[in-house]
Order: sequence, then C-alpha cells, then structure tokens
Amino acid sequence: MSVIVMSTVSTDPNQGGASSIFSVAEKARYNAAPFDVMADLSILFNLSSAKVLSSTQADATLILFNSFLGLDNYSGLFLQITNSRNAASDLRIDSFPAVFDNRAGSMLMVAANQSGETRLSYRDLFLDQWINTLDALLEGSRAQRTGETMLTWNMFPQAASGLSPDRGYLKVIQPLNIDVPAWPDYAATVAYDLYLYLEKTDPMATTGRLRGNVARWVYWVEGGVKHDHIAAELEPKVIEGASTLNMKLAERLDAFGAFRFTDLYYLPGRQPTPAPTGVLTGTTYDDVTIVLQP
Repeated sequence: MSVIVMSTVSTDPNQGGASSIFSVAEKARYNAAPFDVMADLSILFNLSSAKVLSSTQADATLILFNSFLGLDNYSGLFLQITNSRNAASDLRIDSFPAVFDNRAGSMLMVAANQSGETRLSYRDLFLDQWINTLDALLEGSRAQRTGETMLTWNMFPQAASGLSPDRGYLKVIQPLNIDVPAWPDYAATVAYDLYLYLEKTDPMATTGRLRGNVARWVYWVEGGVKHDHIAAELEPKVIEGASTLNMKLAERLDAFGAFRFTDLYYLPGRQPTPAPTGVLTGTTYDDVTIVLQP
C-alpha cells in the first residue's frame, strides 16, 4: 500500500542520533505512536529534531505531545509541524523548543487537508449547549458549575471502559461545587465522552451525515464522610445528563443534516483553516477542531 505522508524524528538536534520513520498509508488518516510504542523505539522523552517530507496528496502533519509529567497519550501541550500539500521541499525542524526537547511522550502523524474541508470549533459548536443543559439538570440541587469547562479530546484511549482504542472522542470535563448543609463544600467533577460519526443510510454509500452520541459518562466526588451520600445523589443526574446530551447533540448536528461527508477527523486546538507550512503550538485543553471532508 502506498504512503500519503511521511516524517522522520531524531534523538539529537540537526537530524542527528537515532532516527525513526512515521508515515500514513493510503486511505488512512492517522499513524498514532503512544507511550509504549515510543518506549519500544527508544524515543520516549528522547526527541530533539524532525523532518516532515513534502506530499502531493495531503498536508503532512506531525504532532508531538509533551507528556513529560505523565499525562495521557495525545494530551496537553502540543507541537504541530506542518508541510503543506505540494510544498516545494521537505521541512526540517533542527531543534525543538525547550518545552518539547526530549519531552515528547506521544505523537500523531496526520494526512490532513486532502481536499476541500469544513472545519468546526468544538468549543463554538458545543459550549453553550453544554452550559444550558447542565444548569437545567442541576437546578434545585446542591451542585453547581465552578471553574472553566474543559472541551478536549480523548484520542485512541487505552484501557478505558466502554471506549474503543481505535477511535477518537470529544470530551467535556466540568468541575462542580457541592454545597453540603452545615459542612464544608465538596468538590466533584463530571465528564462525558462524545463519539461523532458519519451515518450512512446505504452500506455502499461513500458519504454520510454527521451524527453523534454520548459514549461514556464518569464522575468523581472528593473523598470524605459525605462522599457516598453525595455520589448517590449525583449519579442519577449524570446518567440523566447523558440522555439529555444525546438529544441536544442530535438537535445541534441537525444543522448539518443537508450535507454529506466522506470523512471525519480531529486536530488539536483551534485550527479554522489549514495550517501553513511551519510550526504551531498549543494545548489540547483549549479546543478541538472537527474536520469534515466532503
């Protein structure tokens, strides 16, 4: 099978030291390298430079994630190196910024922008719906939103109950404050993983309609003597929230019901237009870009 995009990563600056090759095959979108793969290749927390080859078929995109503090795969600070489709030459990054030098814990190689695309901000699409839905669910209870809502992703999760390691998910994480009568407040968190997909009414169809559902819900309550009581009251609200979110998500995605797409994939951060040749940095906790290929 032919290769669409390719890159090399090296343990020393200026493409020196040991090198590894990463590519994306035809009809694929990603090549993912989690912690364990990078450890097997002796490049875990041991990369200082990279080269992204030019491609006539896609924007060759290498994304490294700073997981030096033991964060999940493909999360946290990211360094994205893009060589735009039909670029005249390969792109060399001979020295990573200090925050990424010998700190990459996972990587994604992406064959991006293979044709015209529609790009959506997860935050723009979902934040208002989330706030309205959650506030309605919590009305009359002792729980309320606190802090900033985190809209991120959960890419190819390993050992996550109910989720497939072969899929990418959008994730919403919300801190809560629980008001306990005659007792100090408790902290809690609720989180949902959302699975977006292209619904094809005909098995032979090459395009589909954008749809989605809640793939998993989880919650956490601060430990203490009131933990069990709070958890017992919170859990039904979290389960009800999953059902409500499914309805709200369907309503929100109906706005795209007249359109059909051939592929759906994600990029980290807010990338409303294809990245130019060069380096982009950001964090997966700010936003996710939903990319739809017609």
